[in-house]
Amino acid sequence: TRHPNQSLVMLGPGVGTDALQYQRHGTTVTVCVTPADAPALVRRNFDLRGLSVKVVHTGADLTLPFDRGAFDLGYVNLLHAPPADLPRAVTELYRVLKPGGKVFALAPARFDAGFWQHLLVPFRRWYRSPVGWTPAPRYSGPALKQVFAPFAEHRVAKRHLRRSELPHLWRALPLAALERVMGRVLVLRAFKPVAAALEGVAVDPAA
Repeated sequence: TRHPNQSLVMLGPGVGTDALQYQRHGTTVTVCVTPADAPALVRRNFDLRGLSVKVVHTGADLTLPFDRGAFDLGYVNLLHAPPADLPRAVTELYRVLKPGGKVFALAPARFDAGFWQHLLVPFRRWYRSPVGWTPAPRYSGPALKQVFAPFAEHRVAKRHLRRSELPHLWRALPLAALERVMGRVLVLRAFKPVAAALEGVAVDPAA
């Protein structure tokens, strides 16, 4: 709801659920798909809701066919099928965002509920564990910030935790507080520096 009349480029769309939410709230969404994605499912998801979406095929090398500074927002989903060359994907997102543009990233949290349960609870077979919910690489907050190092003002939060994933004694604790410690998903927000507008611009030393 915070980005009406802005443009967003998305990598790793899944079935398009998040793209759909942005489009519903007035953001113009461009979904980039590689051979590992499922563009037919994305289009079908939009068709069922009477919406349209622009889908662009980028190829496995993730070279984005857009000009520098073409988008206000960038989004990359690392939860299930992250790009094979993630540093290149980040570089391309940085290039196509406007100076001051915002990037969002979702990634599996390394220190999630499953990690703490396996560390602190000895009888693992007595509870439902979220371990193994995705084969994708897991990240700590500092590690995820390092992946997106070209950007600035990084903020990382943990989200997504169900009480059913916790041992019974832990379920009495406030879920919002537990989520910040052992949520399954890291959500990163960062910005392309405004100073990036000067990249490649010659400066007169006498000025």
